[in-house]
Amino acid sequence: TMLATKWTHCLRRAPSMVRAKGHVARSVGEKDVHRRVAHVLVPKDAPEKRDEALQRLNEGEAFVDVAMAFSICPSKHNGGDLGWIWKGIMPPSLETVAFEAPLDAVVEADSEYGHHLIKVIDEREAGLLSQMSVQELYDVLHSEKKDDYLYIDCREEGEFRTAAIPGFKLYPLSQLTDWAKNVNEEMDHDKPVVVLCHHGVRSMKVSQAFVSMGFKDVKNVTGGIDAYSMVDPSVPRY
Repeated sequence: TMLATKWTHCLRRAPSMVRAKGHVARSVGEKDVHRRVAHVLVPKDAPEKRDEALQRLNEGEAFVDVAMAFSICPSKHNGGDLGWIWKGIMPPSLETVAFEAPLDAVVEADSEYGHHLIKVIDEREAGLLSQMSVQELYDVLHSEKKDDYLYIDCREEGEFRTAAIPGFKLYPLSQLTDWAKNVNEEMDHDKPVVVLCHHGVRSMKVSQAFVSMGFKDVKNVTGGIDAYSMVDPSVPRY
């Protein structure tokens, strides 16, 4: 997903060594959570940069300003903000550091890319991703509850013109990084999200992205519009 890409752009392979310093780790517990993380990445061979960045943080300077001043990661332009992360998208050792650190504390970790000052900005419970059968979708669309859902079609525009289900709006997977920027402002997080593609593969990726963006109830349509056309002959099969 987009958010996973933002993190792995900085850390594409597992680190050779990771360590956490300076803070007592807090157990997150058994609940499934997402964490919003920012970091400052400095070269390993420039310990003076690390020390100066830490000093400025200890003196009360804002993390975003320190990131912009010292970080060599492209995320510096966002104040070091890497967005929301979840378990499984990071190298295991860095994941341990990020998920055990107390909120608002700064912890340190080494990777092959340099030395990281990591801050956990926020934490939230992860949303639920489930499968919806095409019969369930048909029943919802033909019930009084149809307006209680958000309907997302993540196919391409040409496919959408060929066959579409009324009520679904087009948000192509190929343009995810563009439209995801405005999702939080444009969509109601309290409504369940139903995601559809041709066969259910692309929609699973987009469903995962919606969960990562904080939507609590996301449903991937099993079999996609191809399977749906079997229960609703008014939708062309292609």
